[in-house]
Amino acid sequence: MFVTAIALASEAVGAASGGANPSPSPAVDFIPPAGIGVCIIAFVRRKQAIGGWLMYFIAQVFLWLAKITVLIAGAWRSYAPEAWSDSRQYFLFILGTIPYFVAMAGVAGVCVAMLRSRTWIWVVHVRRALTVCLVIGLLDVVIDAMYFPNYLPYRVASLIFTVIFLPYLFLSTRVRHVFQTHDWYLVTDPRRAAGTPGILPPRPSSGFGLPEAEHRAGGIDDDA
Repeated sequence: MFVTAIALASEAVGAASGGANPSPSPAVDFIPPAGIGVCIIAFVRRKQAIGGWLMYFIAQVFLWLAKITVLIAGAWRSYAPEAWSDSRQYFLFILGTIPYFVAMAGVAGVCVAMLRSRTWIWVVHVRRALTVCLVIGLLDVVIDAMYFPNYLPYRVASLIFTVIFLPYLFLSTRVRHVFQTHDWYLVTDPRRAAGTPGILPPRPSSGFGLPEAEHRAGGIDDDA
């Protein structure tokens, strides 16, 4: 996801300037520490409901969106028609960048709703949004293979991310326990699954992980 974000902005500058290699953006500097930080936090939280690979997936989506927003903002002139001498290449460039960006923004928005509600229907919506990204990504690969071959490896990298995590959302035990059966505690504490006396399941929680009574007492009303 990170390399794809760099590629989109680089492609805008490079293609619009006749294929010259653009200089790296200073915003790229936070990519390695951000990626490492996500991995560490996801590992530390692996026993939490939102942790492990689920947290890694969600964090990657938001980091990608933040990164590509910064990079596009820095190269916004390259997205104007005046910067291109070939109108056909400009059209193909826009077709190969903007729809994927919008689709990933949609995935991020649906992920927020999924985390907020903790309901299964939003998992289904995330799957659908990620499927749209996969279809658009395949189209982008075809466009790059024909017109922007220098950036094809980055497109393939983004597809690998989607191809890995789309099946994950269908097969993950964590996803099912957290969003469908709401009993992740049975996975993290086998004594509850065995019915050990004196161990009670947690109180129903809000989308933010707070007990419902505390959630409403804090002034957050889900019905508002």
